[in-house]
Amino acid sequence: VSLALSHRLTPVSSANLDLSESRSLERETGSHVSLRTITANWVIQLNSRAQFSIGARRSISLGDSPYSESALLATLFMQI
Repeated sequence: VSLALSHRLTPVSSANLDLSESRSLERETGSHVSLRTITANWVIQLNSRAQFSIGARRSISLGDSPYSESALLATLFMQI
Protein backbone atom coordinates (compact mmCIF):
# COMPACT_ATOMS: atom_id res chain seq x y z
CA VAL A 1 0.00 0.00 0.00
CA SER A 2 1.38 3.44 -0.83
CA LEU A 3 0.36 7.07 -0.77
CA ALA A 4 2.13 9.87 -2.64
CA LEU A 5 1.50 13.56 -2.06
CA SER A 6 3.01 16.44 -3.99
CA HIS A 7 2.61 20.19 -3.62
CA ARG A 8 3.91 22.80 -6.04
CA LEU A 9 5.64 25.50 -3.99
CA THR A 10 6.69 27.77 -6.86
CA PRO A 11 6.58 27.42 -10.66
CA VAL A 12 9.93 25.57 -10.49
CA SER A 13 9.88 23.72 -7.13
CA SER A 14 7.75 21.19 -5.30
CA ALA A 15 7.60 19.27 -2.02
CA ASN A 16 6.83 15.55 -2.05
CA LEU A 17 5.85 13.01 0.59
CA ASP A 18 5.68 9.25 -0.02
CA LEU A 19 4.35 6.74 2.50
CA SER A 20 4.43 3.00 1.89
CA GLU A 21 3.87 -0.23 3.75
CA SER A 22 4.42 -3.76 2.52
CA ARG A 23 3.74 -7.03 4.27
CA SER A 24 4.95 -10.49 3.44
CA LEU A 25 4.96 -13.98 4.88
CA GLU A 26 8.22 -15.91 5.03
CA ARG A 27 7.59 -19.45 3.84
CA GLU A 28 10.39 -21.09 5.82
CA THR A 29 9.49 -19.66 9.23
CA GLY A 30 5.86 -18.71 8.70
CA SER A 31 6.52 -15.31 10.24
CA HIS A 32 5.11 -12.03 9.02
CA VAL A 33 7.41 -9.20 7.92
CA SER A 34 6.27 -5.59 7.64
CA LEU A 35 8.24 -2.74 6.04
CA ARG A 36 7.15 0.89 6.48
CA THR A 37 8.89 3.72 4.65
CA ILE A 38 8.39 7.48 4.61
CA THR A 39 10.26 9.69 2.15
CA ALA A 40 10.10 13.48 1.98
CA ASN A 41 11.92 15.60 -0.58
CA TRP A 42 12.15 18.99 -2.20
CA VAL A 43 12.67 19.25 -5.95
CA ILE A 44 13.73 22.31 -7.94
CA GLN A 45 14.05 22.70 -11.70
CA LEU A 46 17.41 24.47 -12.15
CA ASN A 47 16.97 25.05 -15.87
CA SER A 48 15.39 23.29 -18.85
CA ARG A 49 17.91 20.42 -18.61
CA ALA A 50 18.74 20.11 -14.90
CA GLN A 51 16.78 19.21 -11.77
CA PHE A 52 17.99 18.95 -8.15
CA SER A 53 16.34 17.02 -5.34
CA ILE A 54 17.17 16.76 -1.64
CA GLY A 55 15.30 14.80 1.00
CA ALA A 56 15.21 12.18 3.72
CA ARG A 57 13.96 8.61 4.09
CA ARG A 58 13.06 6.55 7.17
CA SER A 59 12.37 2.81 6.97
CA ILE A 60 11.29 0.45 9.72
CA SER A 61 11.06 -3.30 9.30
CA LEU A 62 9.22 -5.46 11.82
CA GLY A 63 9.54 -9.23 11.96
CA ASP A 64 12.03 -11.86 13.13
CA SER A 65 14.97 -9.56 12.30
CA PRO A 66 13.68 -6.02 12.92
CA TYR A 67 15.73 -3.05 11.77
CA SER A 68 15.41 0.64 11.05
CA GLU A 69 17.23 2.88 8.61
CA SER A 70 17.49 6.62 8.09
CA ALA A 71 19.02 8.24 5.02
CA LEU A 72 19.62 11.65 3.50
CA LEU A 73 19.15 11.75 -0.27
CA ALA A 74 20.39 14.17 -2.92
CA THR A 75 20.03 13.80 -6.68
CA LEU A 76 21.15 15.93 -9.59
CA PHE A 77 19.51 14.98 -12.88
CA MET A 78 20.96 16.44 -16.06
CA GLN A 79 19.84 15.87 -19.63
CA ILE A 80 22.48 15.94 -22.29
